[in-house]
Amino acid sequence: MFAVERPSPLGDQPGRPDRLITVTAELRALTLEVGRVFGLDIHGVDVLLTPRGWVAVDVNDFPSFGQILDAAGVVAESVLRIARRAIAAGGRALRGQAVVRRRARTA
Repeated sequence: MFAVERPSPLGDQPGRPDRLITVTAELRALTLEVGRVFGLDIHGVDVLLTPRGWVAVDVNDFPSFGQILDAAGVVAESVLRIARRAIAAGGRALRGQAVVRRRARTA
């Protein structure tokens, strides 16, 4: 899990570059809960730090990995881990089959 601080353009230091920050236990818990609620394994959460703690303000089902070193490798390892976990839980490997989401018909 990674956390990137992006200063607000409305703040007192506009133009300051993004930077990696430490993932606190509170931030980790919030991010994992957001993923659980939305059924996401790989995701990004935009948060604000308030006097009451972190607050999620946006969820990204495929976030930017621009600040993460070896992002392609990190994402690939995550996808493999998720696939292995799904297969171990009784799922099946797709083996090149396309995944299509179909909407239920309504009458």
